[in-house]
Amino acid sequence: MKKRIFVLSAILISASIGAATYFNGTAPGKKYFESTRVEKGNCSVQESDEKEYTEYFYKIGSRFESVQKSALKKFNSVGHILSPEYVDLLQSCRSTEIIIIVDEQLSKERMHAEGPYFSSEQRAFFENVPYATHFRIDADITATNPKTKELENLMASPHFTVVPESPAYYKDGEKEFIDYIAAGNKENTANLDEKNTSFGEVYLIVKKDGTLENVHIYRSSKNEKMDAAMLELVKSAPAGWEPARDEEGNTVDQELVVMFALDGC
Repeated sequence: MKKRIFVLSAILISASIGAATYFNGTAPGKKYFESTRVEKGNCSVQESDEKEYTEYFYKIGSRFESVQKSALKKFNSVGHILSPEYVDLLQSCRSTEIIIIVDEQLSKERMHAEGPYFSSEQRAFFENVPYATHFRIDADITATNPKTKELENLMASPHFTVVPESPAYYKDGEKEFIDYIAAGNKENTANLDEKNTSFGEVYLIVKKDGTLENVHIYRSSKNEKMDAAMLELVKSAPAGWEPARDEEGNTVDQELVVMFALDGC
């Protein structure tokens, strides 16, 4: 029997790969737009898309949805956390709560406000939050379900990572970096057993001078050879890195995540 898993639909700003796995935002008495997914090996895929996955997927970026400090400073209401095409579906907002995420756990550090507008405490957080901070915003809303066209009480729970205004990047470009990683990892992805493979993550920090620091496997793919290869490939990327810059143009450290998984995980 297929095991069904319910996840948030596209009404929310999408988080990085795997975010729904770690934090599903479930709250008692709240409904969510649902899409049916099935478990396949160590992946969760759309039921209609169930198939044999032979392609490998790579992505580099922030842990959750990237948000710049300059953009955060403009956040004043719940409308800023919804994708633009869904703002019109919003009918009302009863409350919002910002929750800091530490080591992929929801911390006790929380800032609550009644109504659709962020409080002075929440806006102060947006003004002063350090780079690489991860947080979730829970919004208790009433909105139109785009499928049923009916009003429903929902909990919107997008996740964000605070990033510099000019992000760090691989000097030869993202495509070249992904091509380099894919070529170097090709032997490990050939004839891969999807049932014994999960998505993996390499964390790294691009320092102010463009060097790398603290490169490590944060989430294992459950394939030791692949984990070791990915770690060495990231450390040895030949083109080097351009550091991130803040609002004033000063170079700053930035944490990046290289994610790797079977396409569809």
